[in-house]
Amino acid sequence: MRAFWLQDAQKKIFGKKYNASWEGDVNELYDSTNAIKFFNASSDSSENILLSWVERPVNSKVALLRTMFFRDNTWQNEGIVRSVLGEIKSPRVFMNDRESTILWIQVDKDATKREIWSASSIGGGWSDPVLVSNGDDDAFHPLIKSDRDGNIFALWVQKVVGQSAFLHMSKRSKGQGWGDVQVLPKTGDGKAFTPNLAFGPQGAVVIWPQPSESGKIDIWTTSSVNGEWSIPENIDKSSKHCRKPKISIDREGNVIAVWFESPTTMTSTATTNIGVNRRVGGKWGEAFLLEKGNGIADFPSVVFDQNQNAMVQWRQQTPAAIEARYFKFK
Repeated sequence: MRAFWLQDAQKKIFGKKYNASWEGDVNELYDSTNAIKFFNASSDSSENILLSWVERPVNSKVALLRTMFFRDNTWQNEGIVRSVLGEIKSPRVFMNDRESTILWIQVDKDATKREIWSASSIGGGWSDPVLVSNGDDDAFHPLIKSDRDGNIFALWVQKVVGQSAFLHMSKRSKGQGWGDVQVLPKTGDGKAFTPNLAFGPQGAVVIWPQPSESGKIDIWTTSSVNGEWSIPENIDKSSKHCRKPKISIDREGNVIAVWFESPTTMTSTATTNIGVNRRVGGKWGEAFLLEKGNGIADFPSVVFDQNQNAMVQWRQQTPAAIEARYFKFK
């Protein structure tokens, strides 16, 4: 496991490897004269790593999508994937033992909407970009994951003209292009955002935040078994806003979901906490708080290690410092 972050006015990329603990050297991986945005990372089973980010040179209207690979125990700069006179936002990368795929939002200079684009790499170099989304309005919050058979899935939020925003998905089977766009089950009047996706032995689980009629932001989830999606279910049961959910699934199909909770009215002394819920045997339990201290706890993530332990990591802000914290469920 490795951790990556930006530092020094967002112009440098640093990394550190986890070997039973986070003790060890911090390595500087990339130094730019431009500010780095939308940093993202993925790895395969052989611990090869793909990093992506967006840069805009000073006084330029061109956006650059860049990547770096860690292969053969060394970092390799793959250069520019896409150069656009306009905007490139939110690149998302996925890497498996066969290929690497990158997904991003693109807004050309004269375009009237945001679109989802993709490119792939097998053994080095990137393919020509292809358009994935097909809506008449903006697409945003892209995500890319693979199932256990190596099929790749793109998930995003698609705004519908005259309506709200709903979850859309497209599948790319091995050796093929992107398939038809599928609309996932809806709840309420829509307005979904920042979804997350994971695959387990029984199929896919999607999680997302969405405002209720009262305005409070809830956490919702739906599951797919044999291509059929379940009715969306609210799993936070909190009186606070719940945002930025992440999920992970173990080898037996048990799911853990994390998010951060904040008061519906934020003040200078407000506290935010990390919320957790677990699905065991196909049923979600009661949500609980992992971090109950003072300060701001936000942007959690979760993974299962090789021993089936769930590790949760989040950012903790206190008056004294900003820290990266983690908790392991055994």
